[in-house]
Amino acid sequence: RPPRSTLFPSTTLFRSEHREIELFAPPLLRTDGAYEAYFLVRGMRYVDPRREVFATIKRDDQLLCMLDVQNSVNNDAVLLRTAGQGLVGYVPDYLCREVSVLLKKGCAVHVTAARVNNSPTVPMQNRVLCRLEAYMPADLRPFSDPHFEPLAREAFALAA
Repeated sequence: RPPRSTLFPSTTLFRSEHREIELFAPPLLRTDGAYEAYFLVRGMRYVDPRREVFATIKRDDQLLCMLDVQNSVNNDAVLLRTAGQGLVGYVPDYLCREVSVLLKKGCAVHVTAARVNNSPTVPMQNRVLCRLEAYMPADLRPFSDPHFEPLAREAFALAA
């Protein structure tokens, strides 16, 4: 097992001009009934190009979720902001649908900055690691959407 400092919540496995495939851990169901997931903030360069808001974020800061209903790329986009209204970035696409549904149903979704790395040598997309906690209604199950089905049925055989 690699040292803890080298573990990331997502790793790019393949990238081409048109497609990127990532490996990420599914949300964990805790004993108290909450789901917990870790993710890296996306799109920071678009919403905070001068990094003014980013410079104010500290570990354990609460980040608030907002539905970005006018987003032309993703209808379920969820924008993150600070308590002071500063825009930070986006929840990754692979979590947007679930988070969007939870917000629309009025469920509590809590996001905190689990780790913040201000080093200029670290790429922007790896600087803010967030922890998401949410209590999901019984009728929802994370990653049950059809686009999370395996690319090949053999994937189930390999996992078993």
